[in-house]
Amino acid sequence: MQGDANEIVLSIKLDRLPGEKPGEYKGREDRFRSKIESYAKFLTEDYEGDWAPLIRLLVFRMKRLRTSIKKGMCVNCKQTAKTMDAPIALLEKVLEDDYHATAFREFHQKHGEPKMVLGRKQKDAKGRVSYPVEFIYGNGKPADEEMRKEMRRLYKEEERLRQQDIDEAFRLIAKHLREWWD
Repeated sequence: MQGDANEIVLSIKLDRLPGEKPGEYKGREDRFRSKIESYAKFLTEDYEGDWAPLIRLLVFRMKRLRTSIKKGMCVNCKQTAKTMDAPIALLEKVLEDDYHATAFREFHQKHGEPKMVLGRKQKDAKGRVSYPVEFIYGNGKPADEEMRKEMRRLYKEEERLRQQDIDEAFRLIAKHLREWWD
């Protein structure tokens, strides 16, 4: 069911639980509506196509659970919720995806930031047109073989740093997962 052009209206009815009083049902219904609105905001930025939405969903759920645990009635609620901080921070770092800047910092300080330059129009034997791309560095020249070798090493380092954070986040999740309840 749809409302105006910018609104989607869902019609979902909760079943009453056995022995549930009207006030209890109303409270559960209000919490459910609030949850739906929260998820709807998350889903407006969701898409299928790569791994990032999966990580965003995990972070979204972990933050909701952390808030719930902080409000919970367990003895160590705040301490338990705090165990979620590190994996959330690591997953958010993975989503920020700033590993290239970290891995290439010294390289760019030494050689300058690359500038992408389109080459002249070229046609292959089948008449297909292309424009070769070259990266020009601070010395006004493209990367030489030594620089390309260093760049290949740095791309591997970039991926190693990203994977290290992913592995650590999931190690922490596996370590504490069964503690995360209120």
